[in-house]
Amino acid sequence: MEIHEVDNKKQVSALFQAIAFFTSLLCIGVFTYIKYQGFNPRDPKYTLKTNPDPGITIETGVHIAHFDNFYVAQNKFKFDGIIWFAYDPEKVSLDAITNFSIYNGEIITKSKPSVIKTKDKHIAQFRTHVQFQTQLNYLLYPLDDHTITLIISNSDLPKGAAFVASKDNIDFDKDHIPGWRLLDHTVHTGFSDISLEKSDPANRDMRQEVLITFFAERKDPKLVIGIFLTLLLLLFISLLTFSSDEDCVLIVTVGIVALIGFRMVLISLLPEHTDYFVYADYIYFFALVCTICTLLGGIVTREQNSSVRTKQFIITGIYAFFIGGAALMSYIL
Repeated sequence: MEIHEVDNKKQVSALFQAIAFFTSLLCIGVFTYIKYQGFNPRDPKYTLKTNPDPGITIETGVHIAHFDNFYVAQNKFKFDGIIWFAYDPEKVSLDAITNFSIYNGEIITKSKPSVIKTKDKHIAQFRTHVQFQTQLNYLLYPLDDHTITLIISNSDLPKGAAFVASKDNIDFDKDHIPGWRLLDHTVHTGFSDISLEKSDPANRDMRQEVLITFFAERKDPKLVIGIFLTLLLLLFISLLTFSSDEDCVLIVTVGIVALIGFRMVLISLLPEHTDYFVYADYIYFFALVCTICTLLGGIVTREQNSSVRTKQFIITGIYAFFIGGAALMSYIL
């Protein structure tokens, strides 16, 4: 039986492994920092039909005291606040005003209207507790930014009446939403015209609506750092096969098993109701491919008794593939 002795002089030094790891970590840090500087939502946009010059206008506004829930990954938003309407009581009844609803959610509680009367208009205020959802695209999760849209709707307004609103009518606290920063907001008014029955054009649902859109930017890098750092550490462990006298298959197998275990954790962190690959899935796939390449590279270099320079080249290439793939996918998606 032949015994093959391992030449320690042909093992990659721990210093090189450490430099390669921390250089890769620095590249990932710079990349994620750059991504965090821009605002790039991918969410579908709501559209409304523009009202012709309305004969009756109802000014609308919202004061959000605080968000009870702002769970982007679960698409669950809840706030406590006041929704108000300024209207001409001779042209629009308070009952019609009271029948407003949240089109993409529900009003959990709504107080009786508190009406402020002025010379030419009334202002009806409703203390509300609202829960809603919105259309979200999670392709870039966890590097994602989002537009969160609240839709106030009313189909009981008299003919010729329309909502009007401005950005100044929307008031909310920007600074106390864990993990997110509300950069700005927009307000659009108009109407939705939906044909309920194609055979009967008269059977339609026409609603006056106010679209309030919040621009939400992820400000807490904890999730991004946790995912990238874990994947780099697991990749680092696998690459130790080029610096060890132990069986390379054993070392990489440990790395693969750890990756599979991390996949279970990652699945629990992914947004709900996504039936497509998100960015976190792709970078996990790159890490898995890199680990498999490490296994093959370790076997080949041992059989051929490759030089240290060859092993260093393989290590550098594997890190470069992971970082390059992660950066490229963030722009492709």
